Amino acid sequence: ITLTENAHVRAGLTAASIQWALTTNYVYWQPLVYLSHMAIVSLFGMDPAAHHLLNALLHSMNAALVFVVLRRMRLPLWPSAVAAAIFSFHPLRVESVAWVAERKDVLSTFFWMLTLAAYLWYLEDRKRGRYCLVFVSLALGLMAKPMLITLPLVLLLLDFWPLCRLKSAGVAGQPGLSPAGIEIRHLLKEKLPLLGLSLASGIVTLVAQSHSGAIKSLESYPVITRVANAAVAYTTYVFKTLWPRQLAVYYPYRGDTLTALPVLGAVLFLTTITFMVVRLSPRHRYLGVGWFWFLLTLLPVIGIVQVGA
Repeated sequence: ITLTENAHVRAGLTAASIQWALTTNYVYWQPLVYLSHMAIVSLFGMDPAAHHLLNALLHSMNAALVFVVLRRMRLPLWPSAVAAAIFSFHPLRVESVAWVAERKDVLSTFFWMLTLAAYLWYLEDRKRGRYCLVFVSLALGLMAKPMLITLPLVLLLLDFWPLCRLKSAGVAGQPGLSPAGIEIRHLLKEKLPLLGLSLASGIVTLVAQSHSGAIKSLESYPVITRVANAAVAYTTYVFKTLWPRQLAVYYPYRGDTLTALPVLGAVLFLTTITFMVVRLSPRHRYLGVGWFWFLLTLLPVIGIVQVGA
């Protein structure tokens, strides 16, 4: 429906289609996704190969950016290369690349990585113009998919490690990037414009989903059911990352059919990992950053706000 049955997209880049892309707000606002499809239609028509190729090119650039950003944060060569390779080839990434309608994933990830790169550039010389580039990169990413609303919080995690900007981190800042010893309130103040942007995107998304009937009521999906399903989903993502099997495009909602045993097991698993990470983080900061990065970035789509059936 995003592509083959959308008359606006099939028309390519025209004044009317561009206006539609910028103003339509079905489920959520994603004008860059529609514009990218329209651009390919204008250049290559409805040839499937061209649309698939753009997804593949975006994913390739994202993998390269993962490596570049990790190296810019002064992380070792081989761990950075392995992380980029895992990101590039992991089966969990297949859907986003192979399914043309998932353009929003690879496109928003591209701007996610650009935002990180711009943030590192800003830290080298904290000028207003460089910060504006961070702001614009985040805004463009949110125009592809509102999944990026947690990115300002991820930047705070990076301030803790590997950038070591936080005063309580007790470690010298990265050479050439940023000094250490900054109070948390100053780091939060620095992120306020980005947090405001994320808040605006979240409100627009909730309004759009409410108007389209996508958000489910508490009567249909009680809070306890949502929390139980979220705990199991978080745990499932961990295991599918380590052992990617039984993957599918569509996963039926399990919240109202879950029994107590898998829910308790998931809660115990998540609680244990979190406790261990918090205990070990003073010595091994990467554990805390990695774990809370995982929890934060999945939060918008984990089902606390249930969208769809």
